[in-house]
Amino acid sequence: VSRVSDRILKVLGSVRTDRGQTTFSLSETSADEPRLATDRTLIAQHALILLCALAGLVLAAMGRQPPDSEGSGPALHAYEEAMSRLRLRDDERFASFEREKSALAEILRDKEAMARAGELTAGIVHEMGNSLAAILMHAQVAAKSGDERSRTAGAAMIEEVRFAQGAMASFVDFIRTDAVQLLQFDLSKLVARVAARETAHRPTEIALEGASTLVFGDEDLLERAIENVVRNACQAVGETGAVSVKFGSDSTHAFVIVEDNGPGIKDPDRALRPFESSRAGGLGLGLPLALKILSLHHGTLHVAENLAGRGCQVVCKWPKSA
Repeated sequence: VSRVSDRILKVLGSVRTDRGQTTFSLSETSADEPRLATDRTLIAQHALILLCALAGLVLAAMGRQPPDSEGSGPALHAYEEAMSRLRLRDDERFASFEREKSALAEILRDKEAMARAGELTAGIVHEMGNSLAAILMHAQVAAKSGDERSRTAGAAMIEEVRFAQGAMASFVDFIRTDAVQLLQFDLSKLVARVAARETAHRPTEIALEGASTLVFGDEDLLERAIENVVRNACQAVGETGAVSVKFGSDSTHAFVIVEDNGPGIKDPDRALRPFESSRAGGLGLGLPLALKILSLHHGTLHVAENLAGRGCQVVCKWPKSA
């Protein structure tokens, strides 16, 4: 604050800092002195005002205490912890994207294999269907011949033709788009029919465990899927092995669990790919066809080692309600 009178000039000022209020006062001058001296005094006084203002700013800056290092410790630690969690979350999301990418790549490879199988099957069925029927007819005639050698050759030809027809039927079944008809049926009767057919063709022991369970699904398609899984297990264990089939349902899904004590499957993921078979003469379509049928029912097929440490376990699941 400044005040001018006819005899004196007083300049007062104050600066508020973190340490409190700082007040300053400047000198006076006489109105009777020469004008030049007065001007010089005024200039000096204004210079002093500026110096005091600068001094006040310095005092204000000095009045601000530096941040407490101890107080900033928890905040810095929380910040670093939050950033660490963000990095971990990003790493997890990236890993999840990579897994999804690998799964999509597997699906694309399977679809490409199915497309190639479709083109191949269409050509085989068209070119070989009628020829196989003619060969089968002549083989049946030879099998009824009175000559022993002709009967033996005819029976062998019939067996080979049946195998070729079965292979073509498997290809057609695999590539065909099936319409699912959801109806209610008894799962225990389906499993019993599958087990009866398999034990009729081979001496493998099949143990059934389950009760009458009403579920929804396409009974014919699901029967083909379960039959392929049970047949694979029977072929794996041979005549001396054992196969168990457990079936039932939980609160949301129906399930069929097929276990065997055979040699097991080294690569379960590869076993679900089309045309992958470790068995001599196998087409590698049994499990992929079962997977396709269960996928049409919005279900799953899981292949793993048997819990007993030997053999294989295949779990088929699908929603039990429509």
